[in-house]
Parts: sequence; structure tokens; C-alpha cells
Amino acid sequence: MEVSRPSGRPPLPPGELSRRKRAILEATLRLVAVGAATVRLRDVARAAGVSVGSLQYYFDSRDQLIREAFDQHARDVVELVALAGDGSATPPARLAAVIEAAVLRPDLRQSAALWMEFVTAGLHDDELRALLAGAYEAWRGLLAEVVRAGTETGDFRPLLPPSTVVACLVALIDGFELAVAVDVADATPAAIAEKIKDAATALLTGERAAPSH
Repeated sequence: MEVSRPSGRPPLPPGELSRRKRAILEATLRLVAVGAATVRLRDVARAAGVSVGSLQYYFDSRDQLIREAFDQHARDVVELVALAGDGSATPPARLAAVIEAAVLRPDLRQSAALWMEFVTAGLHDDELRALLAGAYEAWRGLLAEVVRAGTETGDFRPLLPPSTVVACLVALIDGFELAVAVDVADATPAAIAEKIKDAATALLTGERAAPSH
């Protein structure tokens, strides 16, 4: 019996499919950083160097494309920061490494702009809003693990419930990223990293951070 084959272009090797999809998502992110509301499929196709038909082979709609672009970006950032938190280091060193990895990134300004655009788009897209909430949970979980480990070893003596400390640290990172996105004069990555680490020291030990030289 003859086996039917799907119509359309011949299938590509899995590695090539993955590479092309990644290129499309990266092109989408570059455009979203400028303004999510104005992103059109033909703009993404042009930026990625593919046809609109090829784009629609991977994504059923513009909304799906936007959601998957955010999901990929959020996973990449969380993975990068998680890898910085070396489990063999002391909890204070792990926390400092996580904060630095979150802030001292060459793409911080684009990442901050993306977050603003995705949050705005998520106000009108329930599925995207759920992905945004999931990204918050991933950040909270990552920091909560470091705080838990430090509390168990006695390196941290939180002045507030650990969950409150973690929520404050996530809010600080989020808020400072917005300052970067709108070009606040003193919102440089290095300055932001030091301020967040100082705040973490105060919240987790009740002590002031040693002055930097």
C-alpha cells in the first residue's frame, strides 16, 4: 500500500529545522525590542531571511510567534543565570554570581526593553500572560534555592520571611532593568549589580555591605 506524504516542501533535517526556527525567534526578539505592537509576519520574515510561507510553516499565527519568542528568551536568561550559581560555592558567593549574571549582560538593555514590550502585550493575551507569570516563578525559584541554602548554613539570617526577601530581590532586578530600558543616567549594569548585592546583604544578614573601592 502506498504511504501518503504530507504536501508542501520536503522536510528538512531536524538540526536545520531547529536552526531556522531559532533564527526566526531571534529576529522576532530584535523587532519586539523596538515595539511589539508593530511587529508583522512579513517584517520578521524579512529580518530572518525567510519567506512568509516558511515562517508560517513553524508558527500558526503572529501571536504564537510572539509567545514562543518570549518563552525562548526567558528560558535562555534563566538558564544563563542558573549556570552562574555554582552549587559548590558558598551561598553568599552563589547569590553574588546570580545577581551579576542577571545584570552584567551585554544585552541587558535589549532584554529590559523586551520585558516591557512583552508585559504590555501580555495585558491582552492570556497565554502570554501565563508565560510571563511562569518566568517570574522561575526567577523566584532560582533565588529561593540560594537563600534557602544560605539560611541552612547560617550564612544568611533573613530579617524578613525568605519568600519576602526573594520577592524583593526579584522586584529590584525587574525595577532596575526598567531604569536601563529608559536610559536613567546612573543605571549602568555595574552600578545596578552593586546596589542589588548591597540590598541583598542588608535583607539577608542585617548588615551593611562593605564599601567598594
